[in-house]
Amino acid sequence: MLLSKAETIVVEKVSTVVVDVFAPIMDVLSRPAAAVNDAVKTVRGLADLRDENIRLTRENERLLIWQEAARRLASQNQALQSLLDFKPGPKSQSIATRVIADSGGAFVRSVVVNAGDRDGVRKGQAAVSGAGLAGRVADRGIQVCQNFADY
Repeated sequence: MLLSKAETIVVEKVSTVVVDVFAPIMDVLSRPAAAVNDAVKTVRGLADLRDENIRLTRENERLLIWQEAARRLASQNQALQSLLDFKPGPKSQSIATRVIADSGGAFVRSVVVNAGDRDGVRKGQAAVSGAGLAGRVADRGIQVCQNFADY
């Protein structure tokens, strides 16, 4: 038993000496492996950066399109808001009347309506029908006026 204990101590000391001797060699041999490992990590990182760069470039293109759309909409919004500040002129007054005579000329068409000076009709005023502008007041009397039709 004494020999076996002595052998164990000797084996441990020899093992320690061998490790001490080979430690610098193992350190030198492990450096290229560590360098290769670092290089592989760097290449993976560069590949990840390239993929992220492609993704961000696409996202920037998409965002630039949205930015341009937002600018167009902001401009349109500003134009429409300025239209909301429209101040109408004095309130216009309409006069409802009936056609009581129609000349039916070949080149100029004129009608006589049953509204005149007493109703507030003035020379040059527009004559409007349900279809839009019909003509203008050419002449007026107290009770009737003559309109030249532009249709």
